Amino acid sequence: MKKIVPFVTILLFGLYGAKLLIEDKLGWYINKRYEGFFTLATVICVVIGLVGVVFAAREKRKKDNHVVEQNRTLAFLGYLPIIFTLVVGISLAPKTLSASSKPPQAISLYALKNYSPEQIIKELKLGKNSRDYTFSDWLHIRDMDEKFKFQNGKQVKLTGLVIKPEGTPEDIFFVGRYLIICCAVDATTFGFPVESETWREVLNEGDWVGVQGHFEVKNKDGKNRLIIIPDNITKIPQPPDPYIYY
Repeated sequence: MKKIVPFVTILLFGLYGAKLLIEDKLGWYINKRYEGFFTLATVICVVIGLVGVVFAAREKRKKDNHVVEQNRTLAFLGYLPIIFTLVVGISLAPKTLSASSKPPQAISLYALKNYSPEQIIKELKLGKNSRDYTFSDWLHIRDMDEKFKFQNGKQVKLTGLVIKPEGTPEDIFFVGRYLIICCAVDATTFGFPVESETWREVLNEGDWVGVQGHFEVKNKDGKNRLIIIPDNITKIPQPPDPYIYY
């Protein structure tokens, strides 16, 4: 028992990793750029676990006295929390972060400064149609256009979670996404405010939506804020890849 338990634990780690890879849900927990390393680690865990279990099971057992048997029991109990966690993880369906996990934040991806529209287009290699810009593009633009000269009036098309941070006006919700640099633990919510007096009639916090409209600078609470004025808001299914990765 004492020798086989560590290998069972390693095997369970490998099986959990394999489950995430087979179901294509690894990106819900770690940045996809680490997928190759994770796959290698998963294969190693499965191989070591299987080989270890087989050899430990074949090992000739000797008659143990009560003290040795007691030590084996204590060793097993020490691994029990890890084994229980892994079994639960394997049995439960993978789940993405929800709208209530973390409030929207504004963290600079670029040093805040005022790039000219020409510089922004050149730096980010953007096309002429702003509705083709991705969520990630708009995040970069926001941090390069502090005074909204480029963004104001631009057409926008975004998909994301409906997020309602505490303290925001009733006619405002955020269309947001989680940005992951390493893994879900360091996930940060980024969102763009959307103005709609009737959004609560058709949407709930946590719904996935597609928003089409344009950016407009409005005075809110004595400050100029960039807000999406929607032409159309549509509920959509959660996309297969719900996060943004850097």
